[in-house]
Amino acid sequence: MQDTERETYMTLKKRVLSIYFHFCRTRAVLSGWRHSAVLGGVEYEFDCASNPIEQIMTDVVCLGLGANWHPEAKNTRSSVQSQIDTYGGWEVLLSDLTEEEAKLLRHDLKSLKLIA
Repeated sequence: MQDTERETYMTLKKRVLSIYFHFCRTRAVLSGWRHSAVLGGVEYEFDCASNPIEQIMTDVVCLGLGANWHPEAKNTRSSVQSQIDTYGGWEVLLSDLTEEEAKLLRHDLKSLKLIA
């Protein structure tokens, strides 16, 4: 069942990347923030998304940006897996997305080795 009130995966990805770029430019360069602090700031901006699918998708994008460079990545991976399990599993999550969204998210999940 698709929710028409939520943002698409591509829209969320663009928003996350835009905020990430802004934080890198303004907080990392000007204030000396480390990468983990920038990611923490990005994650804070999207914490408690109004839709569980949006939160999962946002966390997947942030996990990709972290690329296991910081110790919290293991916690983020566990959190994403737990959220998806709570949602009903990968298949249920992907079935609630449009075909294009599911394809993009599946690609990212495979890239992050969250699914086979």
